[in-house]
Amino acid sequence: MDGVAGLTQPEVAPNGQFRYQFPLNDAGTYWYHSHAKTWSQVARGLYGPLIVEDESDPAVDHDIVLMIDDWLLANDATIDEASFGSLHDWTHGGRLGNWLTVNGESLPTIEVSKNSRVRLRLINAANARIFGLNIPASAFLVAQDGYPVPIQETRDVILGPAQRADVIIDLAEENITINETYNSDQPHPAVNLKVVDTTQTLVAKSSLDQPNLEARPTLIDVTIPLHMQGGAMGNLREANYKGKLRPIRELAQDHKKAWAFNGRIAEHHDHLANVNLGQSVSIEVWNDTRWPHAMHLHGHHFWIQKDDGSFLDGKRDTYLFQRGEKANLVFIADNPGFWLFHCHMLEHHAAGMGAVIQVS
Repeated sequence: MDGVAGLTQPEVAPNGQFRYQFPLNDAGTYWYHSHAKTWSQVARGLYGPLIVEDESDPAVDHDIVLMIDDWLLANDATIDEASFGSLHDWTHGGRLGNWLTVNGESLPTIEVSKNSRVRLRLINAANARIFGLNIPASAFLVAQDGYPVPIQETRDVILGPAQRADVIIDLAEENITINETYNSDQPHPAVNLKVVDTTQTLVAKSSLDQPNLEARPTLIDVTIPLHMQGGAMGNLREANYKGKLRPIRELAQDHKKAWAFNGRIAEHHDHLANVNLGQSVSIEVWNDTRWPHAMHLHGHHFWIQKDDGSFLDGKRDTYLFQRGEKANLVFIADNPGFWLFHCHMLEHHAAGMGAVIQVS
């Protein structure tokens, strides 16, 4: 899994087939999507949830996936074909839609039992939009990107593209509406939870047990500096592309490239680093751009060390860097293979923000 066309496997041809077989070592909320012309195929809906359950999961009455997306529609309510490949999107914030859906529906209503305990598995499947969700109920964050976190009460969740969050909520007898709150001053209704009478026996709403979390490494074997530059209003004047130093105007106009890692615009097969199996690795990222970036590492989860040296709780596989932010992404290279590290604002990736870390 986490395959990339041209790197770990050939593309699946039209009318072709490919069977993915893999062990289910990690329970959690995941998703799958195309990695061929990702910026186009994901925007057309070629993705889905992948949920791995475990016997130790907290008991709930309902386990509900909420896959959130925005679609860029034309005036006739079809996908806006003419906007694909827009240089503006590739150099700015990415492809931003104008129609919000949850599980493919606009403002769906989902029935749940009165006084029930519900697990919501939130997945941001958008090409580039950041979502903020407000849950007006007693809610507890239990996992991020498929990895458990110290349980904490929260009503607000922010998800960059590809990020996931698992929230357990305890409902009463009132319906609730989950609103999107990040993109406007006014809350935008995203999904309704309608409580209904039930004859089923409900689970006990006992306190949730704190998870046992993996200890982060105390020593770092390999450090990978990563200076991210480019995009509109950025400071990138030139970058190396296909063995030649080229000015940013040429890169953008002739090659549709606008973002660079360490002064270099990479392709799928270009290596950022080679590390040995079992080594502890720190990717030291500086987002020296005017835009946020959802940086995603295939095949691993990482700890997040902020610029002041402190660590965030738990581990993730995608971290939303704000503009100007510096942070270290620390992981154990325990999964051999060729692993893409890229921005999950998919237009940013297409325009240069991606490279490979090889674990061998």
